[in-house]
Amino acid sequence: MNKTNTNLIYAKLPKVSGYDLLVFLIWPFALLIHRLKDIKDPKSKTVFWLFCVYFGFAFIIQEDVEGAADSARYASNLKIMNEEGNSLEYISDRIYNIESADLKLDFYETIITWLVSLFTSNAQILFTVFSAVFGFFYVQNLWIIFSKLKKTKGLFIGVLILYLILILPIWQVNGVRMWTAAHIYIYGILLFHLSNKKKSGYFWILASFLVHFSFIFPAIIFIISRFIRLKINILIILYLVAFILDNVDLDFIKNISSYLPNILGLKVEEYASEGYNDAFNKRLDEKSLIFQINKFITSFFIFLWVLLLYAKRKSIKIDLGRDFYNFFKFILLFGVFAQFASLIPSGGRFLTIFHFMIYGILLIVVSNYILKTNKIIFNIFVPFLMYLILFKIRIGSEFFGMFLFFGNPITSFIVEDEVNLITLIRKAF
Repeated sequence: MNKTNTNLIYAKLPKVSGYDLLVFLIWPFALLIHRLKDIKDPKSKTVFWLFCVYFGFAFIIQEDVEGAADSARYASNLKIMNEEGNSLEYISDRIYNIESADLKLDFYETIITWLVSLFTSNAQILFTVFSAVFGFFYVQNLWIIFSKLKKTKGLFIGVLILYLILILPIWQVNGVRMWTAAHIYIYGILLFHLSNKKKSGYFWILASFLVHFSFIFPAIIFIISRFIRLKINILIILYLVAFILDNVDLDFIKNISSYLPNILGLKVEEYASEGYNDAFNKRLDEKSLIFQINKFITSFFIFLWVLLLYAKRKSIKIDLGRDFYNFFKFILLFGVFAQFASLIPSGGRFLTIFHFMIYGILLIVVSNYILKTNKIIFNIFVPFLMYLILFKIRIGSEFFGMFLFFGNPITSFIVEDEVNLITLIRKAF
């Protein structure tokens, strides 16, 4: 392994120059674009993380009203804790209520919010901390994958890199529990399969459960993959069956929940309840044609990439090694779980993790010339991938404004950006 790849994997946040820090304080976005031109440069990793921290500081939080984003609730909780909770007894009651025997399974967000509340009620500070943690695991995941790339130039590879960056982007800090846990879980998986750090991989996979309770299920999937070695042909069949299933009786899901430990069963039953299902479907029905097109293209490409990677399974095993081959097998197993989980309202969030891993291994395979095909055919996919990229940015535009592109930490400290990008665009046109 060459020195650059070693720095990309094992140096968590490589040192950057004083010049980079100065430019960051003046114009963070310009520095980000400059450094991302060469993702093999270890400095690009740290600059990306610094930009994630800045994003948290410039993050636009919606008003806490019914139907508002999760971030509004987190900001409201911070104010409440700042006013009421300055003792260990207070925070312990938030995590475990003795009278009701109610245990909060995932206490990461609660503890971080409480610690910040001891000093301030400013939600900008809270989301700066959230983004620093989220961003740390986010960049580790990206650069573990980038370290495996032989080729980083070219239209199709460039678009794949950009889309991979946007599958689980920094603005997902809006749902800090779920998506921080997602990156922690992926980090553990990548350490285990691609970095030969088995013990660290186990640790982070299990730690994801402390950030969001639902990650006990992906953790179980990982453990199953270690003890039950399914043939890849069986895995692909299971995945195809899971992919084509359109619906399942929610009563079946609720019946399953009755066999789970009480604290988990209640959570699963809540997500499978008719009321939750109706509310969830109503939100989907309100989505535009743009959303439906995005959903179709996303599903089509995932299906295509899975089949192409399966067709190249022998080349993956020979050219990239058994670790990559086992990684692909695990991804297929996780895909089976994610497809079935998506049948439950909100369970579809696990598909995003599956997509991140599929595009990660696809990028590695393409850049190492294992998936060879006509260049023109690959480039045909580019406009459709660009559609997915623009859709991701549209989703994120709810949470950042123009300050993200033209401001800096100083201007964001002086003037709070309260108008998001999509609102500015609507007003302009």
